[in-house]
Parts: sequence; C-alpha cells; structure tokens
Amino acid sequence: MKNSAVVSDEELNRDTPTQAVDTSTDLVTHPHALTGEESEFQRRKRLQPHSERFLTYLRHYADKNLDAIAAMFADDITLRDWNLAVAGKVAALRETAKNFASAQTIAIEPLHLYASTEGVAGELRIVVDGAIELFVVDVLTFAADGRIQAIRAYLGRGDAPAAT
Repeated sequence: MKNSAVVSDEELNRDTPTQAVDTSTDLVTHPHALTGEESEFQRRKRLQPHSERFLTYLRHYADKNLDAIAAMFADDITLRDWNLAVAGKVAALRETAKNFASAQTIAIEPLHLYASTEGVAGELRIVVDGAIELFVVDVLTFAADGRIQAIRAYLGRGDAPAAT
C-alpha cells in the first residue's frame, strides 16, 4: 500500500483496536491484516484482559469476597482440584465458601502467568493462616462474555528439595 499512515507507539497503547489508514483509498485496516500476521505486541495486548481477570479473581479469593467471585463465575462453571470436581455456579460457590470458612487468612502470590486466547494458567504460592504453604497451578478458562467458565487447580510443591 502506498501512502499508508504510520501508527505511533502511543496509538498502539490505546484501549481501542489499533488501526492503520491507507490514505490513497481511505480504507481502515488492522495492522496484522496488512501482513496476515499478528505481532508479539498485538498478541500480548489481546491476551491482557484474561490476565487481568485472573489477577482480579485471585485478589477476590485472597479477600474471601464471595459476592465478587460469584459475579465472575459463569452459570455453567466447572471447578476441579486435587480433592473434588463440581459443575454449576451454585456448587462452585459452595466449595469456595467452604475454603473461605476453613481459613482465617489466605495470601496468594502469583509466581508466573501464562495466557492464551481462551484463558490463563498461573503458578501460585498460597499461604493459608500464615502457616500452610501450598504451591498450586490454577488454569482458568473464560467464556466469550469474560466470565470464568472453568477452574482447574493442580497441587505442586516448591523448588526446595524434599526433606528426607
């Protein structure tokens, strides 16, 4: 394309989709449409909302804010961890409430996050009541409306060698 406008870094950081304008025809196209490929920057920007939702969920969980978590759950959510598997919002909230009732405090430290177009996986260090340390990988899948569709939690261990 000739006479295409250059898109600045400032424009790339806007909340609205970045666009390039072909001034010879006044066509508006997304930058990756020009080459058929998505840049790393565009991919990260597109995946950012899932990461933010994931971190928001963790904050609500650490705060034991069941109402905020309920607003984040899809009606047909599935929840699975190393002890249980449930389906449906009511059942998932019931299990979450049990976890909250069994702990005075919950501290969650995200160690690593991995985002995809459907969800986020996070390696977490969780400290319950200041004494019980858990290393967990949570995998959250999001519905098209942004609500949490599935939570799969896997229990792991820290990097320190096991005591013998």
